[in-house]
Amino acid sequence: MGDYSLKKQEIFRGYQALKDVLDKGTKISGNYVSLYHLDGFGRKVGFIVSKRYRKSVQRNRIRRLLRELYRRNKNIFPEGKILLYGKYFSQLPTYCSYLRDVLNTLNGNTINGE
Repeated sequence: MGDYSLKKQEIFRGYQALKDVLDKGTKISGNYVSLYHLDGFGRKVGFIVSKRYRKSVQRNRIRRLLRELYRRNKNIFPEGKILLYGKYFSQLPTYCSYLRDVLNTLNGNTINGE
């Protein structure tokens, strides 16, 4: 049985940490999610959502779906710092849409050298 928790120590926050991953990391883009990866030790993850979602309720829902996606599927993500960026889409995507998009993105582009 896997570890399906998302501990506070696994999440990186702060402007500088996010900026480092955005500037130095590898970007893989899907329909709903852009994934940035920066090699490093351990596993850290960050979540950001487009400001084009005007209402904070929508942004928080997208962020919650991205956290759930990562929490349930940690094993498909590579080691290092990972940033999941929820892109703007006219209708709010579902969890299944995000999962399908991330799986297709990671399978289509290998970022961990496999």
